[in-house]
Amino acid sequence: MIDDRYLGDIPVRTEANGEVSFELERLIALIEGQFDQIVIASLRQRAVDGRLRPFEDPSGFVLHFDDALQELQVRAPGSLRAVETISIVGGGTHSNAQARLSRAAPLSAYVTFDMTQSWDHSAEDEREPMQGFVETGIRLFGDRGIFFEGRALYEENAAEEFRRGDTRLIYDHVDSMISASLGDVRYGASAFQSAPPMGGVVIERVFSLQPTRSYRPAGRRAIVLDRRTSVDVIVNGVEMRRLDLLPGRYDLRDFPFVDGANDVVLALVDELGQRELIDMRGYFDADLLGPGVSEFSYAYGALASSEAEGIRYDTDTTLYSMFHRIGVTSTLTLGVNAQGRNGANLYGAEMLWASPIGTIGIDYASSDNPAIGRGEAALVRYEYQPQLRPGGATWSFGLSSQWQDERFAAIDAVQAVGDYITQNDATLRLYHPDWGTATFGLGYDQPRDAAMPERYEASFTYARRVWGNLFGSFQVRHREEGDERETSGAISLALRFDRRNQVTLRHDTRAQTSELDWYRSGSYGVGGASTNLRLGHNEATGESYGSGSLAYFGNRFEATLSNDSRTIGLQNEELASRTTARFGASVAYAGSQVAVGRPVRGAFAIVNGHESLEGRQIFLGGGGDNRPRAQSGWFGPALVPNLNPYSVESVSVDVDDLPPGYDLGAGQIDFRAYRGAGFDIRVGSDANLTVLAQIVDPSGAPVALAGGELRSLDDETREPIQAFTNRNGRFVAAGVSPGRYRLVLFTDPPLETEISIDPAAAGMVQIGQIQMRESP
Repeated sequence: MIDDRYLGDIPVRTEANGEVSFELERLIALIEGQFDQIVIASLRQRAVDGRLRPFEDPSGFVLHFDDALQELQVRAPGSLRAVETISIVGGGTHSNAQARLSRAAPLSAYVTFDMTQSWDHSAEDEREPMQGFVETGIRLFGDRGIFFEGRALYEENAAEEFRRGDTRLIYDHVDSMISASLGDVRYGASAFQSAPPMGGVVIERVFSLQPTRSYRPAGRRAIVLDRRTSVDVIVNGVEMRRLDLLPGRYDLRDFPFVDGANDVVLALVDELGQRELIDMRGYFDADLLGPGVSEFSYAYGALASSEAEGIRYDTDTTLYSMFHRIGVTSTLTLGVNAQGRNGANLYGAEMLWASPIGTIGIDYASSDNPAIGRGEAALVRYEYQPQLRPGGATWSFGLSSQWQDERFAAIDAVQAVGDYITQNDATLRLYHPDWGTATFGLGYDQPRDAAMPERYEASFTYARRVWGNLFGSFQVRHREEGDERETSGAISLALRFDRRNQVTLRHDTRAQTSELDWYRSGSYGVGGASTNLRLGHNEATGESYGSGSLAYFGNRFEATLSNDSRTIGLQNEELASRTTARFGASVAYAGSQVAVGRPVRGAFAIVNGHESLEGRQIFLGGGGDNRPRAQSGWFGPALVPNLNPYSVESVSVDVDDLPPGYDLGAGQIDFRAYRGAGFDIRVGSDANLTVLAQIVDPSGAPVALAGGELRSLDDETREPIQAFTNRNGRFVAAGVSPGRYRLVLFTDPPLETEISIDPAAAGMVQIGQIQMRESP
């Protein structure tokens, strides 16, 4: 036991002098990852013949055996604990110990079908051509392998009904957060860059490959606790999380900072009632990188275009694109970028500085296009938010100014970009917890052509909670462009019945529309549904319109049915109506199993029951609203279609009408899935029996409070099964499979016997009385 937490069983040997001892390696297997490695090394030095006795070290580490409770208790100060990482946003806690994660199948694949059919009721219920796509994903060599994904587009009655969509090979190196793609690549762009489609290769840094890692500055803090402590994490006056932490060392990261100065307070209350406030102040910008952290993208290939017969590559037009950003310090990030296409080039540089008076960002680019000439562009932005006072009013101010000359152009442009030489914006935002949020905006654009008028804009927006779950907002906008002047406004009221149901009423004088919208979001679990209904009227055209949709998430498919209707003409003499139905499903393969389910997104798992469960239905939890995420049934194994790539994720397991005494194990499956990975999972095993017996020694007396283990005589490589007796000599061992075993009790002298479990045994196995003999 550590901090009243049960970690597992450990055999206890009673010495002739009454002292007890424990196997060193078993103890280390249970506590490794809970303590610093210096503690583990100290235990190895203290062991004699591979065994340890209870002790108390001057460092504060205590190994105590409670004879009455038959518990080995471990206590230690926080400074000796292993560091645990807590994500304030994600809510996860991960120790340095290796999680028992499922391994992806060496070969997995899926095919997703997504089809849409529409009917135009204004044309005598004419059925429109069916459209959709078929998407394929194949992962080779499991977790560390490569992933192929491709898409075929379908359009009924087209010259080419099926045409190829994007197809690519992807390799992700998670440790370095580097991803490489070959084919119809997607690549990042920075500042003034564009991103024309290409067929080629790209290598880039992808931070989402390690979603729990903090790569931004001022995003992590460390604390050491010697007692169980309640910790309130307060960021900018808002309590983000309440943590109940055991003694140990903790690394807090991924604070949900806003741009600008941040006020972070940790309010600690330990189990003795002692209170402490830790004030942590930091400056944060969403684009800043931590010291030494780099972000980059390098791509090269041929220009691609989508045509009727599929994707076409212009091998005479080659492209390159790159950007590279690096965190120089915790407050300064620098970057360079470049692009080129058949003699047209663009080069740029950027700087982001979190100064004491606000964030200053500068982007500069120079273009050289043979058809247009040389041009320049720059973007300067400034953001300031003063130090926040918890629970009080806050404000922030931002400026943005973009300039480009008459010859600046992107690499895929045939003429200079934009109608304006400069575009300028200013924003002031005020917030008070009692009054709500007010935002003021100003804009000025200077045209490139002297014949064009200058443009001025001003806006004011105010939003607050009106009462209870009723929220309101209104906006006033004014715009001047030459002789044209326009003032307009918008107002909305939103009533949230609960976290899933909301009704919104809005009116916009500029668009001259009034709308009533009701939305209910359902869970993604089996049988979940989402609905939406919208009614509206356009005063300018005299049209009235309405739409509604219903989305259903089944176990083997998902479907959506929607309808859009509107009147035509000022007199509403005609009605246009269109109904659309969509259907999606997947067929997936992993290891030795095939399953049908909802469309695969990210990664997937196929889960079936062991033959000992005799076809009982399996439910995988986590779908929301107490609905299963997936379940087995008439169409075979369960398919979990939406595992989050690269995140540690646990899925609970339940079995319908589980036999009494059946040992299902941990009751959950842990994943860390790579992109497109598939898992072949079997729930249950032949090691599902719970064995009960009455143990007596050679004289016939009960053997009380003894630890021991079952050692397989049929397979010497099988791990021993831990077992124990209670005060009355009652013996219990779980996770046992049929076969022959040697039962060994660690008494003085040791006792042993042989037992046999019938292959037909199920659930609870009552053996009766077992008389032990002394070990030779």
